[in-house]
Formats: sequence, structure tokens, C-alpha cells
Amino acid sequence: MRHALIATALLMFAGHPHASIASVPAHADDGLLPSEIHGDGFSFPVYRASNDAQFVQENSASLITMYREISAIIGVNPGAVSWSEIAFTRDENYVQPRDKEGVARWVIPLTMDGTLGAPGQQEMFLTIPHEQAHAIQKAFGELPRWFSEGMAEWAGLKATKLVAPLLYADRKNKLNAAMKSPAAPTHLKSWGGVKPKPEAIFRQLTPEQKERMAKEPGYFPPGPFTFGPDDFVSDESNTFLRYAASRQVFETMESESSPEAMREWFSAVRNLPSPKTTQDIVKLAKDKTGLDISKMID
Repeated sequence: MRHALIATALLMFAGHPHASIASVPAHADDGLLPSEIHGDGFSFPVYRASNDAQFVQENSASLITMYREISAIIGVNPGAVSWSEIAFTRDENYVQPRDKEGVARWVIPLTMDGTLGAPGQQEMFLTIPHEQAHAIQKAFGELPRWFSEGMAEWAGLKATKLVAPLLYADRKNKLNAAMKSPAAPTHLKSWGGVKPKPEAIFRQLTPEQKERMAKEPGYFPPGPFTFGPDDFVSDESNTFLRYAASRQVFETMESESSPEAMREWFSAVRNLPSPKTTQDIVKLAKDKTGLDISKMID
């Protein structure tokens, strides 16, 4: 937040002795009050109801720990990151205001008595670290989907482990299980890329080709095909498996190189011109870590 601080209340938390929370001069935002949480050398914005101030105070240490860990893993100064906003709310119908273009605000739902239920724990300890890794990536420019999501899942889960080890273990077990029984090839390189809609191809087939496709699931008719601007869709198939596979790329690299080499790789990727290409990122991985990851993302 860029507002001058008012009514600062220094609060010492058991898990983080240098944490504090400060109000900022702004009108209530859909019933929520804007505040900043301060750690050592960085701060980030939160919104909360007046009667949830104590809850936010007591949980600030966990957020600071996660943000600092994500920053250290990726190799950035947490004070230089434009962290996404967080809203703590008991209102299950809360919707982020739409007048702040380009500003992400993630909601952590509270129970009616102002505590974290299971949905709130999922959001605070799994979604938030993942999405704040994406906040760091804003400085990287445009990234391939496998790199963006793989880094966020990998770094975010490492931060989760520090503050919610049971949730970390559950998520990791589910990701590992997905990798042991893949439903289809992941084709990470094409994740998020555009592809023709099936119906755009089907309408151009002969009756004989359609009949053969119905009888032979592995058959695909040869082109050429022609497409209009409305005939394409982003490739978002096998999403959970792709999250698992992209995270495994980073986990494997870390286990076979070092945290320092990973940070050198990230820095080199950040310095590439945008949009970053998979080819360039894979080459830098080889240069900085000595690992060839091309087969992992094909």
C-alpha cells in the first residue's frame, strides 16, 4: 500500500517477534478495513472486518514466514515484491471490488465465529503461497505455463511445509499419486497453448473419416484443415496432472543440483526478453544447473 500510515499498533507475535500490523487511511472497502502487515523489511496489504483484527494479528506470523520463504527460494527481496492483496472475511458472498484493475485480491474465508475452518485453511496455507509466488513472477514477464505453475506449486508447497505440515503432506501425496497413475501424457510444453476445437476439425471430415474415428480411438485424419478465429481454445486438459508434473520438474532439479543453482537459473530466466520461450528456459537450465530437462516437459 502507498498510503501514509496512521494509528500504527505494534504487536509482537510469538512466531515472529518483529511483526506488526498497521491501519491505513482509506474508507472501508465493501465492509472490510485496509491494513498492512509488516515484517522485517517488507509489508503487504490485507483487508479485514473490525471484529477480526485480533485474528489477523495472531496469524500474521504465518503469512510473513510463507512470504519470506517463497522469496528466499526464488531469490528475490520480499521488500521489492508487489504482493497480492488478501481479504479475511466471514461473508461467504464477498466479491472483490472491480474498480482496482490489475490488482489481485485473494479471499480467506472465516467461520461465523471468526476462525479458520477447513476451507480457510486450504486458502491460507495452500492457495495463498502458490498465488504469491505468481505475484513474484510478475517481474519475470510472460512465462510458459509449465514454468509459471511449476515454480508456484513447488515454492508454494515448500512454504506451506513450514506452517501447515499436515496440509503440505496431504497435497504432496495427492500430487505424487497423480504422477504414479497418469491419465494421459502431460505435454507440459503445450500447456496453455492454443489448439483447434474438436468440432472445428470434425466439421471438415468426410463421412468415412468420421466413421473411422468412431471405430478407432487412436485414429486422427490427416489435414490440411482451415480455421477461423473462433475455432481455437487454450489447452487446459489434464490440469491436476500437469500441476503435479510441472512441480516435479522443479523438485527433481533441486534434488540434482542446488538451491543456489536454481536461483541462478531463475535470475537468468527473469533477464530473458519477453515472452520467455521454453527453448530458452531449457537451455538456461542446462547452463545453470547442468541438467537437461527437455524430456520432462515434452
